[in-house]
Amino acid sequence: MDSPLILETLPGDVIVLIAQTVHSANNRDLSTLACVSHRLRALCFSLLFAHCRITSEVLLSSEEPPESIREIVRRMTLDGSFKPLETEHLAQSLGTLFKFFPNLRHFQIRNVFSGIPWTVWDVCLEKVTSIDINYNSRWRTRNNPILHTPLYTQRNLLKHLSLGAHAWRALHSMLGKVDQIAEYMVESHHLTQLVCGMNETAESLALPMETAPLIRMSQMSWPRIQYLSLKGRYPPEMQATTLPALLSRMPTLRSLRVQAAQRVTFSRPHIWDSSMAPSSSALSELESLTIAYPNPDDDIFSVKTPRLIHLSLRDEPRYYFPLRTYDYVSYSIVSPILSASECLRILQRMETPSLTSLELVYQADTTEDVLLHHIASAYPSLARLELHRYREPDDALVPYATVAQILSSITSLQTVRFNFDSPETPPVHCRDYARKQSWSALSHSRALDILSIMRRCPRLEHIAVLDPRLQCCTWVEYHVRYPGGVAVHADVLDLYQVDCDKLPYR
Repeated sequence: MDSPLILETLPGDVIVLIAQTVHSANNRDLSTLACVSHRLRALCFSLLFAHCRITSEVLLSSEEPPESIREIVRRMTLDGSFKPLETEHLAQSLGTLFKFFPNLRHFQIRNVFSGIPWTVWDVCLEKVTSIDINYNSRWRTRNNPILHTPLYTQRNLLKHLSLGAHAWRALHSMLGKVDQIAEYMVESHHLTQLVCGMNETAESLALPMETAPLIRMSQMSWPRIQYLSLKGRYPPEMQATTLPALLSRMPTLRSLRVQAAQRVTFSRPHIWDSSMAPSSSALSELESLTIAYPNPDDDIFSVKTPRLIHLSLRDEPRYYFPLRTYDYVSYSIVSPILSASECLRILQRMETPSLTSLELVYQADTTEDVLLHHIASAYPSLARLELHRYREPDDALVPYATVAQILSSITSLQTVRFNFDSPETPPVHCRDYARKQSWSALSHSRALDILSIMRRCPRLEHIAVLDPRLQCCTWVEYHVRYPGGVAVHADVLDLYQVDCDKLPYR
């Protein structure tokens, strides 16, 4: 009789595959797995220490890293949230530390509130090919290097550069009494040197719209770039031709995300102008397209994109924040969401036979049913759908059953998310417990009704409805199980804040 398979006796390559799967979900679980036995720890060792985190205490100490991990470390995160970093010694300390890790390629910076001097980037550019900076890290130091550092562009070997950006930045500066002009000057100065020196090697860029050197970038070629993300807010001096000129110089682009808040003076700009790139192959490699507040007449929706699998026509920031929260949240931001008829115009112009994921944000009008029927019939491979439906001002009814009935004919659907704007929906910051309880009961009842209708979809895994919470909104999922081929009940799961849109604190 064959002995039963147990984890300890599995082949080494199988355990490594398991470890890689666990690692992709949660590194803490990988640490737990590695504690099972000496054999498992040895097999997981290279994954365990491929990414290391250092704090200010570690960085400024004279202790050398263990020899056993020096060849393994590929990614390093500098976390400055525990103790303020002395920026004067930051570059020297990093340079010393980097010498111990010959295979280090990715460097992340988190929560360095005291500022990042340019000398740090000089050290990084000699070692790494990927830099990732979260939005809590400041560029401006006490010495204000913008006054002392000349603007120059020198070639570097960076392939990936990511800077955290969000639409609330101006609001944070106003509430925190931060000198935003000075912050932007320093950041723009440094970004120009970094970004404009990597155009020949860049493969992915995620930049803040306010300070990215877009005009300079639009005058350069980007032969290898595949991913471009622009977030934040449109700068007031933005030219209408800047983005089209930039995209025309990116022939290999596969993913484009223009997720920027609109200004009153620059609403719904065009992303693409076909006259700037008459070649039929321009943008034809796109696989993912996300645009906040798109212009229905934009030429980008006439481009043939046979490989496009993800499309998002959304808002930024989420429309439910200015709609259902404090007035100060709307500070100098407009929210020109699409109507259902405008969404329909866009989708009818596009050729996307391979689409598997779709997100739409729209205000309902008389063509809503036509829009939904188009979605149900035009995309035979659609697996993930997210709808944010806002009612007309005088419309108190929410036809969620009708929406679900039309969409239930999509046999390929696996997950569906609904945000139904309803008169009963409480504000995001609501502290009225009775009102929130009443809303939760109503939302739960509607979700079960929707689930009972949409279980006709043979591949459906779950639906989700948006739930306003204090300071944020999150998705509540209703999962379907099929014992004996029949959907009998739903499980409710609250997703964590990784999957929610947060409101800034006042």
